[in-house]
Amino acid sequence: MKFYFSKDTSTVNSRFVIYDELGHIKYYVLRDYSHSYWNLVITDISFNKLCTINSVPLPFMKAFTIKNNNSTIRLVFNKNKFRPMCYYYGISWRICGDILGKNFEIRDTDNSVLLTHYKKWADLSKGYEINITDNGREVFLLASVVCVHLIETNEKKQLVKV
Repeated sequence: MKFYFSKDTSTVNSRFVIYDELGHIKYYVLRDYSHSYWNLVITDISFNKLCTINSVPLPFMKAFTIKNNNSTIRLVFNKNKFRPMCYYYGISWRICGDILGKNFEIRDTDNSVLLTHYKKWADLSKGYEINITDNGREVFLLASVVCVHLIETNEKKQLVKV
């Protein structure tokens, strides 16, 4: 299934919006300030919570925990001087491609492509096209895309502070 992903700053709590292939909003990614550290929540258009993304900033790496009602996976990004390395825990996936350039794939252990992600410009607005081949794990795959986008966002904030 094809999705379009873009940043959304229309409200204080909104971070990203995910559209279906017809251009209709399918999911929202919202901030949740209910804990001492920030969380993100992926909701459907009726604002029913589908999963949460918790971020734990660690030295030289970013760790994300993605949870829904049944499962939990972790995605860890190790920042080295050449390129970030990604590791999944709790599921046998890997991210291949240019992570910082936002052109990447998520693959399963049998090397089958579960998701492709690349830049797509439409109507002069910056966005990304996502193709998902495994609809059973759609929300976890989309949450992984959100985590990849948060790496760039957090690194830019750190560069501005220095």
